[in-house]
Amino acid sequence: MKTGKLKKAGKGIAVYAGVLIVTYLVCWLICLAAGRPFITASGLHSYLKSALYIVLIAWAVSFNVPSGRFDFSAGAVLLLSVIIGGNLAVQWGLGPWGMLVLSMACGAVLGGIVGLLYVVLRLPAMVLSLGVALAYEAFTFILFNGAGINLVTHKEYLSIGSQPSIYIITAIIFVVLIVVFNFTRFSYRRRAVIGGQKIAVNTGINERTVAILCYVFCGALAAVAGLIPLCQSGSASPKLGLSTISTMFTGFLAMFIGQYLAKYGEFVTGVLVGALVNAMV
Repeated sequence: MKTGKLKKAGKGIAVYAGVLIVTYLVCWLICLAAGRPFITASGLHSYLKSALYIVLIAWAVSFNVPSGRFDFSAGAVLLLSVIIGGNLAVQWGLGPWGMLVLSMACGAVLGGIVGLLYVVLRLPAMVLSLGVALAYEAFTFILFNGAGINLVTHKEYLSIGSQPSIYIITAIIFVVLIVVFNFTRFSYRRRAVIGGQKIAVNTGINERTVAILCYVFCGALAAVAGLIPLCQSGSASPKLGLSTISTMFTGFLAMFIGQYLAKYGEFVTGVLVGALVNAMV
């Protein structure tokens, strides 16, 4: 039994490493033929930040999209949570880590509201999330006099999105998600609902609770992802006209790669590999 698990783990590592190496070589050869450098030492940090942003979005949407719930409100949740969490953290003097916790809490609450509306109103997830996205985008203009958030004069808060803080945060999230996706009752129920909602309900699984939790996790992770561009530019502006929808598509390629690679190993790790590949190309 242990030997079989070790063989599967070894195969997964080999496949993941092979995908990264092959992608790197292909991109390197293309850049070499074009007479340009690929990933330089000075650009490595920018590449990693891009990969981390992609993987956080991919992990967030992975809670709902594989279940057939296209959550177009994820981008609006991301923006609104960092605006609320960031402004309140500055006003209350909570510091950068306080901003992280408060933004995640706001994202979880905003995502939970979407999930609650989904199970109560019984509208298609795509239709509901479009309406919620419009409402959340409107709130970005209403709250804090429509100023969004500006941390240029509070540079100490920008450290949360810089090295090594963002690497530590992502590593912690990575470990937590491996546990959540593989070793919890929630993971079993989530996979059961993905496999067949009617069958899952007939076996006693409460699909409403699973759906709400998926939206909560999605919102919290989206908030963390939102801190990366916020700390890079120092500000985030309100948006309208469903312009936040494109955010969720940022993680689609990484998520699909992760779903494919999951048959060779583990899904959360596969999504991380997908994000590293996506950032290369």
